[in-house]
Amino acid sequence: MATTRFQKGSLKQVNRAEGRTWVLRYLATRPQDGKRVEGTPLLVGLVSAFPTKSSAKQRVVSLGLLEKINSPQQTTRLAFRQIANHFKHPDNGELHDLGDGTQETLEGNIQHCIARWGDAPALEIRALEVESWLKSIAKDNGGKYEWSTVGKIRDAMSVVYQHAQRHEIVPAGAEYNPARARKLGGPKIKTKSRYTAVRVTPAQITKMLENLPLLQRTMVILCSLTAIRISECIGLR
Repeated sequence: MATTRFQKGSLKQVNRAEGRTWVLRYLATRPQDGKRVEGTPLLVGLVSAFPTKSSAKQRVVSLGLLEKINSPQQTTRLAFRQIANHFKHPDNGELHDLGDGTQETLEGNIQHCIARWGDAPALEIRALEVESWLKSIAKDNGGKYEWSTVGKIRDAMSVVYQHAQRHEIVPAGAEYNPARARKLGGPKIKTKSRYTAVRVTPAQITKMLENLPLLQRTMVILCSLTAIRISECIGLR
């Protein structure tokens, strides 16, 4: 899968009127068709002033050229679907490192995000837009999901961006993750669920177990005695 990675560029020496000069080569997105092509090399400095490649690299950093070649203007056409698929990829993704139950739940939540944001440029999605969407799918506002589920969908979207940042597909920094935590300026959603716990007496538990098939009875006993999550229970082999 072709992706736009966070790039460091490559240094090259060229002959110029002023003398032998270091320039930084990099890839840029061509606006008319979204293809990645070589951009106009950026001036770093004279070789006489920066005689080693190491000193030239330091000059690149001090001039802020890495930020320039990785600006949103350069990577803005990368779609959310692409970074989500990278996260799910069996070779380099992280989804398949999880247990079966957790994997299935997370993939389902990511699919909600792809359905809404799949074709949107990943770096043009804003936190307030995500917040508005999350509120629209909550039951309080006529949607289908409890706030606890809405929160998990937001978390799934954030995980995709974190993965993309670790793999240098999108720039690092909380501002490039529109589903980041609220304390970092991310979407504001309710965290309290309308779910109310129901207390069950030992006699009621015994009666329920007697009416369950063997497999489900075993799962209920296992969850009750070990306090593991149902997703973890389902993933056991």
